Amino acid sequence: GLRKEVELCIWAVLALPDGTLVSGDSTGRVQFWDGDQGTLIQSFHQHKGDVLTLAATRQGNAVYASGVDVQLAEFKHVPSKQNASSSQDRWVYTGMKRSHSHDVRALAVAPAPSRSSSSSSS
Repeated sequence: GLRKEVELCIWAVLALPDGTLVSGDSTGRVQFWDGDQGTLIQSFHQHKGDVLTLAATRQGNAVYASGVDVQLAEFKHVPSKQNASSSQDRWVYTGMKRSHSHDVRALAVAPAPSRSSSSSSS
């Protein structure tokens, strides 16, 4: 029989400080890649539509993904020292929010303001 080929489009790529690459694609997948070897580390299919954008914390220990399904998904890095079931670091899906009514095309992670930077005027 004939196989129907599905076209895949990578919409977003993100490089983390440790060299891990993250991709978001038209199948709704968020994938974590070894940047040195080019091999797939983990794949998550949490989204029901295209993943259009990715963002990460400055430390690279949390990644956020969103897109056509307006879901904001969070993934957190679990170092092998904290992961009793494996000797390798891994990523876990920690949850989602639906706070938008249209496609999300851009994300940014801003640090919380420090308490010392807020000043009271007298």
